[in-house]
This record gives sequence, C-alpha cells and structure tokens, in this order.
Amino acid sequence: MRLGPCAALVAIVLGIAACTSPPHPRTAPTPPPVSAFSPAPESPSPTSSTAQVTAWVDAATLSPLTIGAPQPVQETHGPADVFTDCNKKIAADATVVYAHHWIWVGNKVPFVDHAVFAYPGPAAQVVKQIKARANSCKSYQRNELGAGKTTVQFVAAYAFRPLAGIDGWYAFCEKDTTVPPASQKGQVANVSYFCMAAFSRGNVLATVRVSGEQPTIASARAALAPVLPLGEKALVDAVPTR
Repeated sequence: MRLGPCAALVAIVLGIAACTSPPHPRTAPTPPPVSAFSPAPESPSPTSSTAQVTAWVDAATLSPLTIGAPQPVQETHGPADVFTDCNKKIAADATVVYAHHWIWVGNKVPFVDHAVFAYPGPAAQVVKQIKARANSCKSYQRNELGAGKTTVQFVAAYAFRPLAGIDGWYAFCEKDTTVPPASQKGQVANVSYFCMAAFSRGNVLATVRVSGEQPTIASARAALAPVLPLGEKALVDAVPTR
C-alpha cells in the first residue's frame, strides 16, 4: 500500500538521514523561473583562512521564514562528504575543510536537504566532479536499513540560470523505487522523486535536495524551483567578494 503524505514525509527524512552523508540530490522540459534577486558582484578569491570559510559556511543557512519552520529537524556540522550518487565518492570529499548540513520540513517548503562545504581551492571544480559522477551511471542500487532495497534512476538534468555571483552550477533529478523486504508482506514498492542542485562561490559549495508533495517528477521539479534561488542567495550573501 502507498504511504500517506505525512508518513511518506517522515520516511523521506529518516531515509535521507540514514543513507546520505551529512548531507543525498537531472533537464526539465521547461526551465524554472529565473531568480528575481538582485545581481551580486563577482566571486571571491578561492584562498581564505579556515576561520573565514567556516564562518561563511555557517552563515549560508536558509531562513526559517522562507521554509516555514521554526528550526531544522536535523542539523550537523564538521568535515563531511557531499551527497552520495552512483555509489561513488568524489575526489573533493578528501579535501573538505568544513561543512554544515540542515534538513528542513516546513509549511512553505515540504522538504529540503541543504548543505554547505568549504574547500581549499575553487568549489566550481567540485561541481564538475558532482556532474561527472551523476552522469557516470543511469541507475544504481542501495540497501536501506530495515526498509528493503532502493533502485535509483537518473531522470534528467535540470536547467536553470544561476544567480549572479555563482561561479559553478549543476542540477538533476532522480527516481527512487524502494522494494520492501520479504518480511513485510503485502506492502508494494514506494516511488519517490528528488531533484538536487550543486552550486559554488569561490571555495564554498552548497547543495540542495528536495522532494515534491506528490510522488511525481513534475512535483519534485516544482519544489526545487523556489528553493534553488534561496540557496544561491544565501551563499552569495554569506561569501564576500574578493
């Protein structure tokens, strides 16, 4: 049987917490609206102190008001890998200086997994690694602790025009099909869609991963459209120009 909206949302949040590194985000038939935020100056220098980039990362959080929630349902910080895809790490995971990860569930945005990372060099190169990895497989499987096996399929890249001040960007969407274990007789496969984006400014990277209110690709794309510019603006506002 299909999970109800609330139960499905709880399952999504618990699933993300279990199978993604703190933090887990392919072209939409029609691109989402272009951000209406004011343009920002050029990107900052990629060479900054650890204290500086740590402060920038912490400051690049989303506003509770934009999510419609008083606080995140999960928050962690410290060096971490970017979201897992194709069951592969990326080379930049070994060089993360600092990271901050938030999972939000709100009444304006149903679900968003948001993370920000600092690196010793240009984070635009990390975006390229994420893009290459996402395009390295059409599907892969992962085992969910106590919930069965999930097949993740690449759906399409997601085209968008970045906010001024963003120097690297890529977004895509995936379909997750979870088959329950044999012990859970009578339950049918659960299908979810997620859209993810990675974008950078100087030596700081941000990622957002969302799901829609309905288990459809259209709903997931619609959920990413308003969240993406919010994440970009938070990054541009937090990381100063050189």
